[in-house]
Amino acid sequence: TGAMQMLLALAASSASNAPEVALGVGQALHSYFYWGANGTSVNIHAIAVALELHEIAIQHGGCDQQLVRDTFLARKCPWRWRFALLLAVELGSAFADRQDLEGASTAYLHAANLHTRMRNLPHFNDAPSLPLHHNHNWDYFPQARHWPVWPREAWPAIAWLLEEHAATFTKGLDALLQNADGNTLFDEAARFQRGLTPHANDWSRLKLIHSGGRNRELCTLPGLEEACALL
Repeated sequence: TGAMQMLLALAASSASNAPEVALGVGQALHSYFYWGANGTSVNIHAIAVALELHEIAIQHGGCDQQLVRDTFLARKCPWRWRFALLLAVELGSAFADRQDLEGASTAYLHAANLHTRMRNLPHFNDAPSLPLHHNHNWDYFPQARHWPVWPREAWPAIAWLLEEHAATFTKGLDALLQNADGNTLFDEAARFQRGLTPHANDWSRLKLIHSGGRNRELCTLPGLEEACALL
């Protein structure tokens, strides 16, 4: 697409002359072009370029240096590192899915090297030993518990509200899928997600409440009005 080609041209420029835009271009490639044209397989070229740009952004921000914590956070260094690590792992997985063992091996070794460099920095001294166990919340809520399944006695108030009205949300989601003609309604909903790439064969997030109010586009779709009103 034209947008993809424009981003790739910006990527080439940022790599050689404008490292300050590397992070933004890399995020755009990841957010909007993660999936290929058929929507079912990873766009390996886009992810490889996005990975290169995130690594440029790490170096440009001085995030590979021994910075004090406040500076490290202010420069969004954890964000840069974690996305680079995520992209490297996902690139290896994409190669493995295509039976490209050499490509997968190269990408996974690169991910392992990134992870080692990352964990040698003071901010990540206590980081998880597995790459995909990292979590941005730990930077700002270090005492928070990150359980895969929360026991009921630890639920916050909002969780009880969601549990009590689970049938309302389920009804709305079922209506969204059942009324879709060839998943066009699902794709339409996914495009309202402010930077999340739509992918009908996988999980997608619905932001019914956005920036302090209703998501006007989503809340007009069939079946979602009641859920929006409840929230």
